[in-house]
Amino acid sequence: MLGNFYLIFVLLSVGDKVLIRPFKITELPYVGLVKKFTPGKRKRDDPTVTLHWFYRRGEIEIRNKSFIGEKELFYSSQEDVQSVKTIMTKCSVHTFKDYCNIDVANPLDLFIPSTYIVAGVVR
Repeated sequence: MLGNFYLIFVLLSVGDKVLIRPFKITELPYVGLVKKFTPGKRKRDDPTVTLHWFYRRGEIEIRNKSFIGEKELFYSSQEDVQSVKTIMTKCSVHTFKDYCNIDVANPLDLFIPSTYIVAGVVR
């Protein structure tokens, strides 16, 4: 198991929040919390990253999404393994209180006020 991974001069570590390249270029990047790095099984295999997903308002099933902010995320119990090549960059996920105290938020500043339940598990 790898503890850190360099992505074009950016050191990634367990616990970092990252943007993951979407399947379609028209979609927003996915947001994940790095749980673990694993080397490829063979020399030619890419290392992988185990992630817990954050969901955006367009990715959850809820009737009235009008009260959900554009930069609001929902932490889920959904875990997945991806190639490290899908990682675009680091981002910041703040609590809502901390997000409100940022003087100038940049596009990589997101916030999470609540947890989304997937398959009956809350994390």
